[in-house]
Amino acid sequence: MPYTLYEIAWLFLVYSFVGWLWETPYVSLKQKKWINRGFLRGPIIPIYGFAIVTVVLSMAYLDVFLSSVEWIKTVQLFLISALVATVWEYATSTLLEILFKTRWWDYSKRRFNLNGRVALSVSLFWGMGGTVLWWFINTPVLSIYHQFSEVMMNRLITAIYFVLAIDVALTIYELVNLRNVVIKLHSVSEEVLEQLNTRVENITEQQEHFRTFLEEAKQSIKEKIVYYRYEGLQVFGDFIEDVKERGRLWAADNEQSTNKFSELLARIKRNGRFFKKYPDAITKNFQLLYMTRNKWEEFKQQSGKPNGHDTDKKEE
Repeated sequence: MPYTLYEIAWLFLVYSFVGWLWETPYVSLKQKKWINRGFLRGPIIPIYGFAIVTVVLSMAYLDVFLSSVEWIKTVQLFLISALVATVWEYATSTLLEILFKTRWWDYSKRRFNLNGRVALSVSLFWGMGGTVLWWFINTPVLSIYHQFSEVMMNRLITAIYFVLAIDVALTIYELVNLRNVVIKLHSVSEEVLEQLNTRVENITEQQEHFRTFLEEAKQSIKEKIVYYRYEGLQVFGDFIEDVKERGRLWAADNEQSTNKFSELLARIKRNGRFFKKYPDAITKNFQLLYMTRNKWEEFKQQSGKPNGHDTDKKEE
C-alpha cells in the first residue's frame, strides 16, 4: 500500500476540510448570505475527502502505467481525477436520495448532465482540481503529517475521528427523522388535496374542472417525475391556510388533516439547518401539491378574487 492507514485518514480530513473551504464561500456568495455548507456540524464535507483520497490512491497505484511524457501524463491524471470523482458524486447522490427521499444537489439545468446528478462542467472541475492536488498539494499535505511526532499525530487524528463519529451519528439521526416527516407530509398532502377536490365551496362551479386537473396531474406524475424545490414548504403552508379561509366548510370538516399538515410543516422547520446548507435541495414528494397550489392561484385570478379574506368578507 502506498500510504499507511493513518496517512489516508489524515488526507481524508484535510481534503474534506478543503472541500468545506471551497463550497462554503462559493454557496454563501451565491445565496448572498452565510451558509455553513455540508451535512455535518463540523467544517468538513466528506464527499470531497472520499473522492480526492480515491483519486490520490488511484494515481499512486497507476503511476507506473502512466506515460513518462509530462503533458500526456497530465492529461491522464486529469481524466482519472474526473472519472473517479464523477463516479463518487453520482453514487453519493443516488444513495442519499434513496435513503432520505431528497436530492441534495441537482444539475438538470446544466448542459450535458446525467440524470441531474453529475454534469460535464462539474466533472471538468473535478479533473482540474485532482490534477492540481496531485502535482502541487498532496506532497506538502503529507509533509505536514510527517513534520510532527507520528505518535502525536496518530493520537490527534484518533481524537478528531471520535468527534467526527459523534457528529455523523447525530446527523444520520436527524436525516432519518427528516425522511420520516417527508413521507408523512406527502401522504397528508394527498389526503388534503382529495378533500379540497370535493368540499371547497368557493370553487363549486369549477369542481369538475378541478377534479379533472387532479386526475391529469396524478397521471403526468406517474409518466414523468418532476422535482420541485424544498423551499416551497412555507409556500405550501400558506396555500393550505388560504384554502382553509376560502373554504370554511371544508376546513371545519377536515380540521384533523389540516392540523396534521401544519404540525408536520413545523417539524420540517426544526430540521432547517439542512435547508439552509442546501438551499437547492429538491424532492419528488410534493409535485402534486405544488401543481395544485399553482392551479389554485389560477382559480383565484380567474375569479378576480386575489385574496381569500376579501371573499369571506363578501360572503358575510
